[in-house]
Amino acid sequence: MKNILTISCPEDYYAKMKEIGFIIQNFDDLFEFEVLKDHGDGRITRYSYKNGLEICWATLRLKKEFAYDVKLDNKFFEILYVISGRITICDTVTGEQYQVKAGEYYVNVKEQYQGRIIYPQHEHITYISLDLSEAFLRFHEANTHSFLAEVNNLRTFHRFHVHPVATNVDIQVILKKIINCFCDNVIARRLFFQAVALELLSEWMTNISFIQSAQKLSIKLTSDDIGLLYRVRQELAEKISQPPSIEMLAKNYCLNTYKLKQGFKALFANTPYGYVRDIRLEKAKILLKHSDCCIGDVAAQIGYNNSSFVTVFKKKYGITPKQYRQQSGTNLLVALPTHTDNALERD
Repeated sequence: MKNILTISCPEDYYAKMKEIGFIIQNFDDLFEFEVLKDHGDGRITRYSYKNGLEICWATLRLKKEFAYDVKLDNKFFEILYVISGRITICDTVTGEQYQVKAGEYYVNVKEQYQGRIIYPQHEHITYISLDLSEAFLRFHEANTHSFLAEVNNLRTFHRFHVHPVATNVDIQVILKKIINCFCDNVIARRLFFQAVALELLSEWMTNISFIQSAQKLSIKLTSDDIGLLYRVRQELAEKISQPPSIEMLAKNYCLNTYKLKQGFKALFANTPYGYVRDIRLEKAKILLKHSDCCIGDVAAQIGYNNSSFVTVFKKKYGITPKQYRQQSGTNLLVALPTHTDNALERD
């Protein structure tokens, strides 16, 4: 295998990239690498922040297989999201090897690490990685007294952080924001990448929390089940005025109705219809406060008739839609019903 580097710290990585034909540009906390034509094409962008947080975005197509050996002796935490292509990760201590494909992510949480990363030849590879140094972990431990404990707990969830897992819809949205970032302002771009890195970390930890909650229940969910339930939630969010039935969702996503309902509640702390109701009511609050739509039209826009809307709204917030609008500074007349409710209150 050609183009193998041995790396024991980030400085080794940056220095030795030149040896295999990459051009390095170093601007304070920004490192950019451009692939020379003899080796393929592509670019790697890495932001390293003083708090110990790093985010890397790469798009590559290499003429030869590229691999580098890594040996790190300090605590670290890494999440690798593969958007296109595939990357092979080998742990030379345990002998384990994983292939992370497009639409999957891999998490590495260890006291120390020794392994090899392999990029195949003639394949378009796009990935985003998030790295937390020991300094970052210590900072959050000092301020929250729980971050390291949370990270250590992850080691017990092997099938969710060692093996590649499908990326959920919420994380895909964040990844798209990174790919579609065309900001030319240096400061704004630096702040943007730091913000999305923290957003990725927050979303991932929220997802793990949901998974841990699901595992405590009698229902067993595989990583595939969890990915499907995220897709169910996305469809419900997109169709709040006329959401599909539980039976239709179960059929479309190859889940039985019991697993769909119980798994959804375990992951998102709400029933499917309760989730739709909450989104409807949040949208209603925005319309009541910031539009001149009469209350009947607000009800129609979110899929309720007027009487059902008033009942559900008051049950949720303790006041009627009219009272909410008055408290928000707008006072409009309630209109007659213009839409029939589709009985979404059956939880």
